[in-house]
Amino acid sequence: MKILKNFTPLNLNMSENYLFSGAMSCAMKMAGEKDFDYWFFAMVTGDTFTQVYSRDNSKYYDCLSSVIFNESHIEKAFKLCGYAYDFICENELAKNPEKYYYQIVGSVNKNKPVILKHKDDSWFSMVIGVNDDKVLMKTVLFEAGIEKLDLDAFKDMAKSLVFVGDKKENVDLKSIYKDTIMNIPSYINMKASHDASFGNTAFIDWALGLIDGRYDKIENLNLGNVNENHLINLGTNKDVHSQISRVSDLLPDMGGLVGELKKHIIKFDKIYNRLSEESKGFSLDKKEQMKLLNEIIMECVAINDDICGLF
Repeated sequence: MKILKNFTPLNLNMSENYLFSGAMSCAMKMAGEKDFDYWFFAMVTGDTFTQVYSRDNSKYYDCLSSVIFNESHIEKAFKLCGYAYDFICENELAKNPEKYYYQIVGSVNKNKPVILKHKDDSWFSMVIGVNDDKVLMKTVLFEAGIEKLDLDAFKDMAKSLVFVGDKKENVDLKSIYKDTIMNIPSYINMKASHDASFGNTAFIDWALGLIDGRYDKIENLNLGNVNENHLINLGTNKDVHSQISRVSDLLPDMGGLVGELKKHIIKFDKIYNRLSEESKGFSLDKKEQMKLLNEIIMECVAINDDICGLF
């Protein structure tokens, strides 16, 4: 059996929750890179700066990368760390899954992991091994353990693939982090897609959904997508305040802006704690509870407006 070295599972206690950012950071660590950790990718992809609301109650999107997982988004992530990649989209994979299954075997034998996007849109895993029968071994990123992924299971599970390539060039971290910070308002004001809304529009959708009756006629309502999943999204994103200082460390001239950003982002801590407390015993039938949650969530919009005012 061959298992690639240096795989480290994500640390949920450090809010390392988003799987594409996690898969990218794991791949870079396995390649020996030190600058491209989880929070690097969570920031440069916009994941940790973007609240997300699924407009289809049956679908769960945990972050921006789950919604816009397309070639341009993948290209951006790999370009910003200087690596080559090969993206196999859903249609291409469906034509010949067996071909790509054994292409993954070849990639792992060349010491290259492969990122696997599941048909469940919010879920990723990573292939990091091959056993003696040429059966793939995958990890779900949150756990150190690995499990077999045979061809039949692969056909049922895999939606698209990302083959991690070789390093192409060194990148300018200062420029990347500067652009990332300056792009924050674009995530806050991002236009909604058919599938989801983002930033302030996502907060407004979350808040209004609790009081406007939009869920009343939905059969088999996914209650988690009404409140809890959005709360988890907020709780994950708020923790970027502990990581954003790396920008001012690299770029002292941005220290003033970064300091002000931290002051505003930290405010989400109190809102998250209040929402968590007031969400206990959650029920759409509790009109006073829904009204209060709506009011607290809308405070997030005001904070984001203040953040945009810094630029």
